[in-house]
Amino acid sequence: MTGSVVYSFMDEARNGNPGMRRTMRELGWILLLALVFGPRHVWGTNTALIELTVGDQSFQGRVLARSRSRCWLLGRDGQIHEIPLASVTSYRQVSASFRSFSAAQVRSRLLQEFGRELEVAGTRHYLVAAPRGRARRYAEVLERAYRNYYLYFRTRGFEFRDPEFPLVALVFPDRADFAEYCRRDRVPIADGLRGYYLRTSNRIALYDPAGARTRR
Repeated sequence: MTGSVVYSFMDEARNGNPGMRRTMRELGWILLLALVFGPRHVWGTNTALIELTVGDQSFQGRVLARSRSRCWLLGRDGQIHEIPLASVTSYRQVSASFRSFSAAQVRSRLLQEFGRELEVAGTRHYLVAAPRGRARRYAEVLERAYRNYYLYFRTRGFEFRDPEFPLVALVFPDRADFAEYCRRDRVPIADGLRGYYLRTSNRIALYDPAGARTRR
């Protein structure tokens, strides 16, 4: 995706079996970058909720930035939409104030998108879509990592606001499904890529190494 920012972590399997602990340690850096560089910290002061229609697609959000040819909308789920203004066929103001989706609304949308393949588990800050029977474990590990990072930096004088949007993590059952999602996000599939955070989608994506091993 043009203009997007990707933060990734790479496989260290050549140095031994990484397992869940190493996966979460590597993921911790992605988690930290998601907290620092997430959409709540980017441009814009316009708080109205607007809707732009392009062809048969409608995009709702608040304006983050615009140029003569493009507009960037922050969606209610935290995703950033880059819209060519010449392609906009209609515009309307939905509300004078922007409100993000609730965790329940984001969960419902994730189930619509991945419900047949993944289950969704939530914590205070996260919604995790993962293979059935594993979502809760990943959600708890991510929430614990969030608390640890928060406390570490707070004791050193840094301040983090709570995220405006639920932080979404997608855990795919194997590398093949992960690679397919990378292509959808237009993220290059480098050798050893284990996961990434994409600022425009406000999502962490990775695959479960345990699931990948059981499918061999």
